[in-house]
Amino acid sequence: SFHFPAQILQMGHPATKIAELQRTVTLVDACTFGTDWMSWDTAGDRESWTQEGDDFSAVRNVPELLAEQVEAADLLLVNKIDMAGGGGGK
Repeated sequence: SFHFPAQILQMGHPATKIAELQRTVTLVDACTFGTDWMSWDTAGDRESWTQEGDDFSAVRNVPELLAEQVEAADLLLVNKIDMAGGGGGK
């Protein structure tokens, strides 16, 4: 069973009042993962990745966020592998 991080609990995020997270599934787009992994972009550089005024999230590096999501996953799903370059999936 997963428990929300202390930071989320302290913020009083509404999700902590109605749900208990037991599994984490991460969906990886095989077509874009490599490009995003090698990117120097921050979340703030990407349209609709952060909420206005969320300066903490805006400075997070995209590869760092990808790594955290993959590492935290109980189940990792990779889609579009047939469309990925280099003959992926063959």
